[in-house]
Amino acid sequence: MPREIIPFYSSVGNEDMRALNGVALPFPMTREAMSLPAVQAVVSTMLDKLRLRPRYTLSNVAHTSVAVYNQSLTEHPEEFRFLVVEDLGHQYANGKNNPVVYADIFWEFFQRFARP
Repeated sequence: MPREIIPFYSSVGNEDMRALNGVALPFPMTREAMSLPAVQAVVSTMLDKLRLRPRYTLSNVAHTSVAVYNQSLTEHPEEFRFLVVEDLGHQYANGKNNPVVYADIFWEFFQRFARP
């Protein structure tokens, strides 16, 4: 077991046929889509590693759907996010190939968990 658990952010394009073993995801994401076996394989692994409950909030904003898991099984505040980007294949969203810019999203997220 690691000494310290750090938050994790997973992302995939809804048209990425490689990341989820040949499954393209609907957009915007729905609770039904979140329960697909290909999605659950990713999510359940991370929930186990981060010791989080399988409860989440789902929001759809500006070409993205994100499921936020932040109900910890321990006293430590942990978080896992599963992001789906609209109209993105197996690529890194950089603002040129898609309106979404992963670097901005990830920076905002990880700044919240900066260690002193």
